[in-house]
Amino acid sequence: MAGKTNQDKNKRVLNYVNGLLQYYGVIERQELLRMVRTNLKLEITGQEFEQIIEHGFKDYGDELFFESNELFFFNIEVDDIGDLLKEQASYNDLSFRPVAEKDVQAITRFMLKTTRDRYAKRIIQFLSQKGLSPEIIGEQLYNSIADYNNGVEHLELLKEFFCEVDFKSEKELNNFADNLTQFLNKTPLWEFKGWTAEEMEKQQEKRENQKYQNQKDLKPFFTAPDEHDDEEQSSASENELAIIEKVGRNEPCPCGSSKKYKKCCGNNQGPGYEILETAQPGQDQKGSAEKNPELNQKEAMTTNQQKEKPSLEELNELYLKALIIRDGRFWEWMDEVDIFGVENPETGEIAYCSFMGALGEVFALNAYLGPEGLQSYFNFQDLARNDHNAENLDIKDGYFMLKCLSISFEDREQMDKTDLATIKDLNLKIRGKKQWPQFRSYRPRHYPWHLTAAEVRFFTRVLEETINVALACKEDKSILSTPEEFEILVRTLKVSDGKEYWVNSYREPEYYEKTYLSYGITDEIMLRNILKHARRKETIWEADTSLALAPVQDNKNQRPYFPSMFLLIDCSMELIIQYDLIEDIENESYRLIDKLLSAIKSSKVIPKSIAVSKEETYEYLKRACEQLSIELLYVEKLKFAPSIKEDLSQSIY
Repeated sequence: MAGKTNQDKNKRVLNYVNGLLQYYGVIERQELLRMVRTNLKLEITGQEFEQIIEHGFKDYGDELFFESNELFFFNIEVDDIGDLLKEQASYNDLSFRPVAEKDVQAITRFMLKTTRDRYAKRIIQFLSQKGLSPEIIGEQLYNSIADYNNGVEHLELLKEFFCEVDFKSEKELNNFADNLTQFLNKTPLWEFKGWTAEEMEKQQEKRENQKYQNQKDLKPFFTAPDEHDDEEQSSASENELAIIEKVGRNEPCPCGSSKKYKKCCGNNQGPGYEILETAQPGQDQKGSAEKNPELNQKEAMTTNQQKEKPSLEELNELYLKALIIRDGRFWEWMDEVDIFGVENPETGEIAYCSFMGALGEVFALNAYLGPEGLQSYFNFQDLARNDHNAENLDIKDGYFMLKCLSISFEDREQMDKTDLATIKDLNLKIRGKKQWPQFRSYRPRHYPWHLTAAEVRFFTRVLEETINVALACKEDKSILSTPEEFEILVRTLKVSDGKEYWVNSYREPEYYEKTYLSYGITDEIMLRNILKHARRKETIWEADTSLALAPVQDNKNQRPYFPSMFLLIDCSMELIIQYDLIEDIENESYRLIDKLLSAIKSSKVIPKSIAVSKEETYEYLKRACEQLSIELLYVEKLKFAPSIKEDLSQSIY
């Protein structure tokens, strides 16, 4: 009898965990154990819980839709655990949706066909009339829920049904699409911690009302001067910040489209609040785009260029130049340090070109764009020389901070669908190892991506002049010898009597100096309280900023980007005391200060020193450390951060 009781208890726990992970997607182990104890009213130890899970995988593996690691339990359908954790973390004030034992039954795969949801019933009735079996319908809806939770748009989900259903009319299709949308709006979403988009919209309305009531009591850590100090009563100093709350990027869009805000009206907006920046030293303060129509027009043109796709004719010309470079094997006599420039006739920007292939492993040409691109090349070379470990996180940081256009010659297995489709459309016949041209655009903090039309046009020019320079250097590299020590050969387009021709010029590259927004603490009362109540301790903390190892893609047509990972470590305990993922650290560096203050307030300790190994980390923290009288140590290598960062990245990704 006792054995049957234990078996029933174990099955209850497994069913409940199975259902919870359908609601939440991912959850910490300890939090999951707390929910099991509380909601199932079971006296169960952590060891018993782990044993139930272990035996459950052996006995009911095919019925369980979750897995686990040392830190988390997660639904097997989650595409990117790290991305989902980041999304959930953006809702710090949002608790997990309470889920009773009876609730988990309605969310599992095999209960979908008996759902009480009226929109699901309409979908099931319609699909049944089209000849689909209940099993296929349940599978389709289950897959739609999983895909929707992984960020797939409604239209893409609708396309999945086209393979199974023959829609007879536009009205029939529209009715089905409307029911599917309403069904998904009532579906628990992982990033909303089990709440539906509909429920989140109602909560947003409540928060807006509450915010209005409490607005006078809000006092942010950071303040900044408005651009019109004569119109606003503000006495904030030069580099201070103002924060204006807006709709959260992952909340339902207020336009009523049922999409997330970041994938609808907020597609080109910031992550939930607006930042009013001050000018950097040596720069003019331009003001807003509304006040500066020329800037607004320029930004709009840049955005349009980034979205513009190249024509087949433009791609054909680009690929033909690439095949000449491949067959010419120019890297056999052109070294990586044989750098020369090609000026963009449209913008005046110089692409600094460098061949790779002398070692016989990588065959490529990179065109580093402008002073920032050239500096990214030098920075990456310094990192590679100082540490030959390919797994070093700083090396990866340098790789994803490059700014260049690249052509490399790869094996077919390394080409993606877009590459192969382009080659097929161009009717190119390519065979063999290291023969397939792969074009990529590199931008700092972004994943390498396909070229835009403007990039294709310029890179075609670059390849054409690269061929001319390389052929001229085959017997004699004197063309690369410059009159002055720091000058570089630059190919420049000239026009005379309506005819275009390229000439050689020698120029010293423009110096690139990175600037940083460094924020201080403007809440004087809070600063005095910290200095008064927190005790100073002879201890050292470490602070580190680096790129997260997994890129984030808001939609499939948008270039993926790498958030920045900030770690604050107590060296005496070798533990992380603060952690944050920051989408745009260059404009959100105040979050480092926020985390530093949180660490001090929670521990009631002000460290003697904070060690950093990167310039950006130093610049972002220096003003606050000065105010707190914390010594900021610029060291060559941190002691604990690299290993902790590696362990953290493996746990999450």
